[in-house]
Amino acid sequence: MIKNNTDQNNQYVDFLFFREVIIKNKRWLIYSVLLGVFLGVFYSLILPNEYTVSVKVLPQVSNSSGSSSSLNSLASIAGVDLGQMNVSNQGIPPNLYPLVKESYNFKFNLANARLNIPGLSDSLFVRDYFDTYVKPNPVLKFGKQVKAIPTAIINAISSNQEMENSRTDLDLIQLSNKDQRIFELISQRVMVDYDKSNGVVSLAAETQNAIVSTQVVVIALETLQTLITDYKVKKTKDELKFLEVAYLARKAEYEEVKSRLNNFKDTNLIISTASAQAKLEQLEQESDLSYSIYSEIARQRESLKVQLIRETPSFSIIQPAVTPIDKTSPRRSLIVVIFTLFSLILTFSILLIKSFIKTYV
Repeated sequence: MIKNNTDQNNQYVDFLFFREVIIKNKRWLIYSVLLGVFLGVFYSLILPNEYTVSVKVLPQVSNSSGSSSSLNSLASIAGVDLGQMNVSNQGIPPNLYPLVKESYNFKFNLANARLNIPGLSDSLFVRDYFDTYVKPNPVLKFGKQVKAIPTAIINAISSNQEMENSRTDLDLIQLSNKDQRIFELISQRVMVDYDKSNGVVSLAAETQNAIVSTQVVVIALETLQTLITDYKVKKTKDELKFLEVAYLARKAEYEEVKSRLNNFKDTNLIISTASAQAKLEQLEQESDLSYSIYSEIARQRESLKVQLIRETPSFSIIQPAVTPIDKTSPRRSLIVVIFTLFSLILTFSILLIKSFIKTYV
């Protein structure tokens, strides 16, 4: 009982102590609130408006149970048995999308795509827009500059050694500082997310212009689809390209042999000698052999064309890109509230510590 009374007395004393600190320093607390409001308003006003546009895509994975009726009909006309074809129908895993987004090819293609921005330019590269019009967060920019000081000093000291060792016989990709900065902006402002629960891929772009955000997300989606398709069908395309060359060569060879055979028949309507008969048989054998090779290559060529169609991934757009009217960020009212609370809590903590030291120490 005595212990409970003691705890209640201590809590009452603590409450009185806090109340006394607030009453004695209410002027400073009011100043801290005003300072927080001022800093919050100032910081929120220097932040540019950001507009985010997103699209949602459902990658269509090929069905491995069988071919469609249209493809079967096409294959049967060409003399191709789809059941005997070794075709990979697994498709590209959707979780590859974020990896492709971070690749050099994706960033390079997106940076060199053209934008049509009313009021700015009829035709402007994405890289030029990011370099000229995208304003970084001033606080983050200052922090990066501070962090970059040690690196700049080290680079300045070792610049001579790097120049001597920079030459190489390898064909490496070297980015300028400007390109590196633009690629970093692309990584920050183009986002790709894969939802494992429903298989939907979300792609979003954030810039300081609503129309640009819409165009960038559309270009990014097209670039992503092109790269993923190329990764999937590259082997088949290479084989088809090789067969196209072989097909044309064998076709020309067959037509040349067939032409010689027809010319021989035209000039030898009546074959009365053994040598002429042997020559005819030789030309016919060459024609049959050339046609066999030519027809086999043509069959394989048609097979690869069908295989290319089957391997090409398709994409269903669930949510298209829509140009936003309202900005996504910054939320200025929330920024002011956070700055105000932080200023008030910090000031009260300092006053509390000073009063505690004066009273109990």
